[in-house]
Amino acid sequence: MAAATDREREIDMRMNDKLSIGTGRDREAAPDIRTEVRTDTIRAYLKKKLRSDQILSDKIDGKYLSDAMGRRKGAAALVVFPESAAEVSFIMRSAWENELPVTPRGAGTNLTGATVPDGGIVLDLSRMNRILEFDPDTFTATVEPGVLLADFQSYVEEKGYFYPPDPGEKQSTIGGNISTNAGGMRAVKYGVTRDYVMGLELVKADGTVITVGSRNRKDSSGLSLTNLLICSEGTLAVITKSIMRLLPKPGYFLLALVPFPTLREDVSYTHPTLPTKRMVKNSGRGAQHYNKKTRDVSDD
Repeated sequence: MAAATDREREIDMRMNDKLSIGTGRDREAAPDIRTEVRTDTIRAYLKKKLRSDQILSDKIDGKYLSDAMGRRKGAAALVVFPESAAEVSFIMRSAWENELPVTPRGAGTNLTGATVPDGGIVLDLSRMNRILEFDPDTFTATVEPGVLLADFQSYVEEKGYFYPPDPGEKQSTIGGNISTNAGGMRAVKYGVTRDYVMGLELVKADGTVITVGSRNRKDSSGLSLTNLLICSEGTLAVITKSIMRLLPKPGYFLLALVPFPTLREDVSYTHPTLPTKRMVKNSGRGAQHYNKKTRDVSDD
């Protein structure tokens, strides 16, 4: 620690010299020198708590610096692979104290540039991939953020339950789905990820661990922080655990493909069939159609 302090003093002297007599370009470069010292300090600090295979600093693979599109690449000094909420808290607190940015990352399947880092630390949560608890009494499962969507869906379906959110990329993570409020083809019928998140464990930027929400279906005490944090894409806190709502597994699945020659014909056909115009009610006589405008009920 003394060596790091001595180096900081040396860099401070260099920075002061540049800021006092240097050119404008030198003044712009000075903050980069400070970042270099902070990076070295936090790297040495992290090595005291984490294994060597949990810290990547040399020859960082380009996949950690971009998204699935790969059109834009960022820069990072470190890639860190935590395996518990305590380690996430430790990393976040260390970055906070050294004023380094942190970019949380799951499977990196997004197409929006959300995992492109702007210096600092890439926090890769893919090793936090355990299903911690399955509770059939409350129709919930508690999972870590690195659990893959495909694995989670298979796990609950083997037990006779169903997790409806189904974005196109099945190798995305539950944490990533929550951070982006992923939807998919089932969104119209079942809703999106937000509708299935009941509670979260989170680590704030300063390393503080908090929990929001619960397994209770009715939970109206205080602000709805769960909904605030869903779709925040890692800007407010890092997800380390989530309580996900499940449904009974449907008896069968049916997929229909209906092609249309033009977009106009597709829209003109689909719009009248949406449930906003008509709702189907079940009765002893079979299906009945309910017209919301006239409030008339007619049999098939």
